[in-house]
Amino acid sequence: MEEREPTGFKHERTLSLKNWHVDEQGNFVEFSVPREAARGGTAGRLITINGQPDAVVEMPAGQIVRVRLLNLDNTLTYRINLKGDFEARIYALDGNPITPRPLGKDYWLGPGMRICLAIRMPAAGEELSLRDGSVRLGTLRSVASSEAPGDWPPALPANPIAEPDLANAEKINFNFEWVGSVSVNTENGKPPSLWQINGQAWDITDKTCSDRPIATLKKGKSYIFELKNMTQYQHPIHLHGMSFKVLSSNRHKIPEQYFTDTYLLGKNERAQVALVADNPGTWMFHCHVIDHMETGLMAAIEWRDASAADHRPQPRPALHAPGAGAGGAGGCIGRGAGGRGAGAARRGDRAGLQLPDQRQRPQRARRNGGHSRGGAGGQQLPAAGQHAVCDAGAVQHVRRADRAFAGQPRCVRGPGAQGRDRAEPGAILYPGVSEPPGAVRGRGAGRGVRAILTEFFRARRAKA
Repeated sequence: MEEREPTGFKHERTLSLKNWHVDEQGNFVEFSVPREAARGGTAGRLITINGQPDAVVEMPAGQIVRVRLLNLDNTLTYRINLKGDFEARIYALDGNPITPRPLGKDYWLGPGMRICLAIRMPAAGEELSLRDGSVRLGTLRSVASSEAPGDWPPALPANPIAEPDLANAEKINFNFEWVGSVSVNTENGKPPSLWQINGQAWDITDKTCSDRPIATLKKGKSYIFELKNMTQYQHPIHLHGMSFKVLSSNRHKIPEQYFTDTYLLGKNERAQVALVADNPGTWMFHCHVIDHMETGLMAAIEWRDASAADHRPQPRPALHAPGAGAGGAGGCIGRGAGGRGAGAARRGDRAGLQLPDQRQRPQRARRNGGHSRGGAGGQQLPAAGQHAVCDAGAVQHVRRADRAFAGQPRCVRGPGAQGRDRAEPGAILYPGVSEPPGAVRGRGAGRGVRAILTEFFRARRAKA
């Protein structure tokens, strides 16, 4: 690769990590399975380096070699570490130089992420194991070299990125949430809606989603993005068009603030990153786990001159009843026969969802104060086999796509619900918002909750 300035490295290798979705005969298998897309993503079965399984890469003995590691996988996060007699330092992350520091025990490299290492190779004939945790990915073999050992090169020259003005930056919250609703009519080419950002799930089959950006940035202004992972899985969050500076995290120490374009957001992690809006356009903001991105975890962020006229299409009105059309205002969340209409109502910094651990024993969900209450704006109970998906604070009735829970109702809190109660198969959860105890709007309003639920499940059994 061409550099703007000399780097001081005499030797360089590029190692591309890739996980392939193939069977024992080498035939491609499903790239995405809904059951796995709702979790960490659909992993393949064959891991390669530069297209070779169990690869062996030769490097000159005693020399300091620049090793560019690229995670080209669409699902796996690698816990990169080396085993053997070596010394390694990190020189750059995701194409942005940092102050060189030791590699340490390991480094978590998410999909689409890159790391630039400098490795001092051992004596000729010795080998280093490149590993993912305890699993060997390949071998770095030291071969004889006539060159004298060199010194560690200086830090790489910094990229020309504008420094954000933190004192005057505007803060924007982004909640990355799990919804786990498997929509009807997915046979029409629409994927299930499993993930969302600030209550909005991206529909990859709707080409107008980018017309409704989740945030609009003003030219030259500094911003701090508060990234909140409200799920039990890691998400490598990637922004197109602009680099951002990683400031802090509530889960681990940031050794030094640094620029990047992708941040691996751990489960239940809250991190702050900052940027200057200096590149015009509408840019994608998404999880680099393709399974997550294609099932909702993506949004558009627009950079716009404040003086420019707004020629974007006006957002569609929010719809409340399930199956009543496309997504709500500002939210590209339509799925199957009808959208959810909760985009505008679900924005903001609200308590989010926790992905239920499938290994837990089923538990009956708690109800607020011993009463079941209607959600904000009312809860419409579903007919047999339907999904009830309403405004913030209302219940979401979902079905699992996988066989293990096929045909069982599954209820989880909406993004506006308070607390983190979990509902296992067969449990019903009505988060209390503002309704009096026992009130359930919509069908059967004014009647007791027990009578409504009895009628609902009787209808389900009859249809089954």
